[in-house]
Amino acid sequence: MDIEDLRVPILSTKNSFCERSDLVPPSRKKILGFDEEKMPTEDQIVAEARRCIYCYDAPCTKCCASNVNVKEFVHAAAARNWYYAAKVILSTNPFPLSTAHLCPVRNFCQGGCTLNGTPAGPIQTNLIQKYIMRKYMNYGIKQVIKAKNNGKKVAIIGSGPSGLSCAAFLRRHGFEITVFEKESFAGGLLVTELLPNRLPYSDVEFEVQMLKDIGVTFEFNKELGKDFTIDSLLKNDGFKAVYIAIGKPEEIKPDFPCKGAISSKDFLYSINKILKKLPNTNNEEKLPDFTNKKILVLGAGDTAIDCASAASRLGGTVTVAFRKDFRGMRADPELVHELLQQGIEFLPLMAPTAIEDGIVTFRMQEHTLDNKYIALDEYVTRKYDEVILAFGSTYSESSNVVQHKINIQEVEGYDNVFAGGDISGSQTVIEAVNDGKNAASKIADSLCVYSEMPVFETEVDSVSLETEVCGLKFINPCGISSAPLSGTFECIKNSFVAGFGFAVTKSILLTKDVQRENDMRIVRCDDNPGVTGNFANTCIMTDHPLEYWVQTIRRLKMMFPNRIIIASIGAQDHKEDWQELTKALDEAGADAFELNLSCPNEVHGHGGTADHAKESNRLGMELGTDPKGVKRITEYVCEVTKKPVFPKLTPNVTDVVKLAEAAIQGGAAGISTINTVSGISKFFPDGTPLPQIGKERLAISGGLSGDMVRPIALRNIAKIHLKFPTLPILGIGGIWNADTAMQHLYAGANVFQVCSGVQKYSFEIVQEMNAGLRFLLYSWSKKNLRRLLSCASEEKNNMPYQVLEDENNDSDRDVPKLIELRGLGTKKVVERDAFDEKWTIIAEIDQDKCLRCGKCALSCRDNSTEAIYRHESGAWKVNTNRCIGCALCMSVCPVSAINMREAPYRETNVKAEHKHTCECGCHH
Repeated sequence: MDIEDLRVPILSTKNSFCERSDLVPPSRKKILGFDEEKMPTEDQIVAEARRCIYCYDAPCTKCCASNVNVKEFVHAAAARNWYYAAKVILSTNPFPLSTAHLCPVRNFCQGGCTLNGTPAGPIQTNLIQKYIMRKYMNYGIKQVIKAKNNGKKVAIIGSGPSGLSCAAFLRRHGFEITVFEKESFAGGLLVTELLPNRLPYSDVEFEVQMLKDIGVTFEFNKELGKDFTIDSLLKNDGFKAVYIAIGKPEEIKPDFPCKGAISSKDFLYSINKILKKLPNTNNEEKLPDFTNKKILVLGAGDTAIDCASAASRLGGTVTVAFRKDFRGMRADPELVHELLQQGIEFLPLMAPTAIEDGIVTFRMQEHTLDNKYIALDEYVTRKYDEVILAFGSTYSESSNVVQHKINIQEVEGYDNVFAGGDISGSQTVIEAVNDGKNAASKIADSLCVYSEMPVFETEVDSVSLETEVCGLKFINPCGISSAPLSGTFECIKNSFVAGFGFAVTKSILLTKDVQRENDMRIVRCDDNPGVTGNFANTCIMTDHPLEYWVQTIRRLKMMFPNRIIIASIGAQDHKEDWQELTKALDEAGADAFELNLSCPNEVHGHGGTADHAKESNRLGMELGTDPKGVKRITEYVCEVTKKPVFPKLTPNVTDVVKLAEAAIQGGAAGISTINTVSGISKFFPDGTPLPQIGKERLAISGGLSGDMVRPIALRNIAKIHLKFPTLPILGIGGIWNADTAMQHLYAGANVFQVCSGVQKYSFEIVQEMNAGLRFLLYSWSKKNLRRLLSCASEEKNNMPYQVLEDENNDSDRDVPKLIELRGLGTKKVVERDAFDEKWTIIAEIDQDKCLRCGKCALSCRDNSTEAIYRHESGAWKVNTNRCIGCALCMSVCPVSAINMREAPYRETNVKAEHKHTCECGCHH
């Protein structure tokens, strides 16, 4: 190529700036109105939750002021298990929406997050919590109280977050609760002082309604010291205890001459009563218009920030002045940053000395090196149209509202009166909620109701997961597979303690066949950053002698008599070896047997490799790829035991159905599938493999597991179930949460074995799995939730149909058993000739979600028909005359902004011309 033919486009600085100005949003943008910010999409929330690395001793949980198990609800969100996530939160925090909006998480869970040391930063726990609770709101599932009414009455004074938190926890103990509130509505400052853009009123109403649903009684327009006293409640009204949560009712008055200013309480309440249409509000009242007005807010706390935000949203030009500098501000730094982005002015080191009808005199301050603030002899005077005082609130004992000294959590002179929230010094909503919880515990103890704090429960939690397979009764269908996680007594014991219903031991050998495992035997098998769920392993069968396993099974059956223990066994193709193993473990108490005919790594016996080429000492997959071998070895075992036998079938064959048929012919009660898929993880740039063993860095084709093999597992299980619909199947392959277990259930599995999911997380994932399966079964029984199953994720919403087959069945019904849903998905698995060839769909782009990245257009251009083009407005649109409905665009969209919709029949497919596409969609 000649140098003259090489043309490089060069933009001038001026042209470059002009183009940037259209693409880069302004750094400062004024926001008008009080609408809540747009919520992230479900996929964005799930992606954020999946950044969590699931720490051992999670600092996020330890840093939560209300002791919420943050790690667990984030994990549940990563699994799209919104019900269980909400249950985890509500068990220790009955005000989850309010705290999600208001909690200064940088000082709590986010501040402790291990990921603070990474470029992406901590997990956005508040956004995740907010999304979880919004999803739960849509379910319409009400809390149930398991404790019987104990007949003891407790009075709560004040319906703010602390008082209602105490009410929630006491009600779970069975107390009769009455909340006394001086206003005509519940919520306290959450309603009167928090604007809808920070905390929507509907969220507070939902939290209050949850209390009404469990029988908490509210007495409105009843004020302490005016309508009743503490003594009257205790002596005359039959209450056994009182909790005072009245906040700080008195405003802090300025210590300088002040005329014509409005307090923050009055200002915020005047706005909220109109926006929220609170009782006794005049419908003709309108919001103030601050357009072209200068507004001053005095204060340095969150309330001052709220006032400044409100004044700005009403059109005002706002200034926030305060005595200290930015380092001394009490306000949440993130809220301050938001106001700076909106163009609000901050005046630090300015102490007001006089206010008269908008004219404000400031005395300048200096922050000294010894961290003191001193007043300078310099004054500044400014004129404002409105001045708002946000100095905070206080409670003085001279008010006579409570005629006793209040300490944290107790009122002097009483052993059954407690206090919490603002009145006892709490600084944040989450701390106030925790005060209420602690007070509930103290009240319960003082009234001799001794028990652990009950967790949040609904009808969902009573759904039974018990199932029966081949006469074996499983308390739940979740178990651990034959793998390193079941390789010792301690591992299996820990899995049972966590909640697994059964365990399959690591494959047990005769002692003569046991050999040492190679090191570096489990490695990741993907290039994605972060914690992986895909693994390649070169593990072999057990490295413990037979006697170890005999004793292990005996001990486990004694400790956990209601758990199922399946002994996985492996041997050479010698009848006497298989039968010796079976007899020993049968006598030890194994409930069933799984025959390892599929391990891709173990191919020899006799405890070594010297004679590995001999035909007679093959193990694992070397015995399981031939139907004759599967049938023969199954017969060996079934001859000497009456307990169920499940041959474990390899996926590394052309037709797994033939292996299943051979197992049945050999006398198997059912089958297990799949085992790992043969493969090599990768090759490095220097040509060496992963894993690499020894100084020579050698490898074998190992076994792949995790998410990547789940589609293979679902295919194999579905094929076997379709051929043998009554054959029990122990499903294995890529199961790590309730959703993936459900997929195995719909493919035809009876129970589910987990391995890679535990390797990525821990045994504790079984809690999410069991809760999610209960919710699935419960959802099938309720008409509103059945419809939600059809649009349970954004991915499903993108499909042409969202309505279940029984859409005309509008009635509730009994909760189904697991077995009733088994194989549900296989009803839709057909041969290709069953397809409707005239069915036609096209893509639609949701412009509200679209990022305008053009990823869909690139994929369509290079893989399909160039049906997506950029409109003159800058938006990407679909040329419906060219779209062939392949759905690739939907699959690559990073924000699920593309939906597939039905269209008129298209007789022939459009062929891509791969020419330039104009903005109008034409090609030339």
